Amino acid sequence: MNKLEAEKAIKQIKDSIKDIISVEYLEVKNLSSIHVGHLGNDGRGYLGVTHLEIVIISNDFQGRDLIKRHKTINNALAYYLKSGLHSVSIRAYTPVEMNNASVLL
Repeated sequence: MNKLEAEKAIKQIKDSIKDIISVEYLEVKNLSSIHVGHLGNDGRGYLGVTHLEIVIISNDFQGRDLIKRHKTINNALAYYLKSGLHSVSIRAYTPVEMNNASVLL
């Protein structure tokens, strides 16, 4: 995996999320290197990115259940998922939920 290409992909992914969600906090971690060689992962992905972990805090999630939050983020990632992104772990919270001591980043 080319590090510069992966960094470019992560920036594009962040921008795509920010285009549809008002973000207070967004972290996108590239976990591709720890999943190389497993079944279904040919290692190519989108610019070398196959696996992500996303943590996002947004007021846009207020009143939305977990499934609706994930669908919103998956819609933002649709192009990348069709282009080789293989797996995305999503943790999506409202600011109020993040103030809850039981929710940890």
